[in-house]
Amino acid sequence: MATNTEDSKDFKDVNLTEHDEVSQSQIKVALAAGAKGHTKSADVAMKLFENHDFNQVVDPTEQKRVVRKVDWFILPMIAVNYIFFYIDKTTLSYAALYGIREDLKLTGQQYSWLSSIFYFGFLAWAFPTNFLMQKFPLGKYLGANIILWGVFLMLQAACSSFATLAVLRFLSGAAEACADPAFMLIT
Repeated sequence: MATNTEDSKDFKDVNLTEHDEVSQSQIKVALAAGAKGHTKSADVAMKLFENHDFNQVVDPTEQKRVVRKVDWFILPMIAVNYIFFYIDKTTLSYAALYGIREDLKLTGQQYSWLSSIFYFGFLAWAFPTNFLMQKFPLGKYLGANIILWGVFLMLQAACSSFATLAVLRFLSGAAEACADPAFMLIT
């Protein structure tokens, strides 16, 4: 595939020196493969690193402090959240043992649909949540989603019909959709 002049214009602001690892020929190969210049196609996260020097030396005491914070605070918090997410998956099974089918007068496959509807919400919100994580502060967005997830889970106890429980299961799935990608970005 040949490059066109429009694609080449994307790289007009790239000033290469003899010390740069990227050459003009590598840029042309990338353009031929369909890559666009970083000025038009990069996401918000890429803009954070436009002027960053990745070869700078990191202070060892600062590195130890960050690793300690990750190991002793962030990872345990993530583990606790995953435990709660697992408990959420099993609450429907426990509810079946305690009579949710009779209480909500579930018929046919409605009980089975309640498990599936959670994942429909998860799938429906997976792309928008990844986009929103780039637009909003990650910690606040993740915290808001975890709180919403907890609220939706608590409201499930007050449901009196299949429809209300299905809506809450869908919303719970949507609220939980940001957890895995956000945890990955944090660590």
